[in-house]
Amino acid sequence: MPTAQSFILESLQALHREWREAVAGLTSQQVHRHHGGSTNTMAFVLWHYVRTQDNLVQFIFQGRKPTIWMDGGWDRRFQLDPRAQGTGFSSESASAVRINDLAAFGEYTAEVFRATEAYAESLSDQELARTVTMRPLGELTIQEAIRKSILTHGFSHLGELWVLRGLEGLQGAGF
Repeated sequence: MPTAQSFILESLQALHREWREAVAGLTSQQVHRHHGGSTNTMAFVLWHYVRTQDNLVQFIFQGRKPTIWMDGGWDRRFQLDPRAQGTGFSSESASAVRINDLAAFGEYTAEVFRATEAYAESLSDQELARTVTMRPLGELTIQEAIRKSILTHGFSHLGELWVLRGLEGLQGAGF
């Protein structure tokens, strides 16, 4: 019978694999195109979700460990805010997010996903039961936080990416 830790790790690996498939081969034009209304650009979705995962796993879950974003100087490399992750952004601010080097952003994403999976591999029942404060959600166990803010959040944004790919005339999800 699978443990909570093994379920989380396998779910993260599936999410990360599907995320890589959703962004494979995208061009800068496709990533930055705004399709009108209240839709987000793929650039915002990519940056927001990966930054959120980085911040949660590194800084929140692991006791204020520096994020990969800050530690690697990715904020300077992409000329993006060192602390923001897009939560609460207006539509205008979200549309203004630009990823000036998609290949480099892929490197950052891969580093965040590797770090997240390494963290998930190390999870004990005690760590999963430990509580953290997450604004605006309040006190959550690590297990609840991973479920809500990494897995559910990630799969939701993955669906958004597939829809935006469809609006670009590209193939949708392969499942």
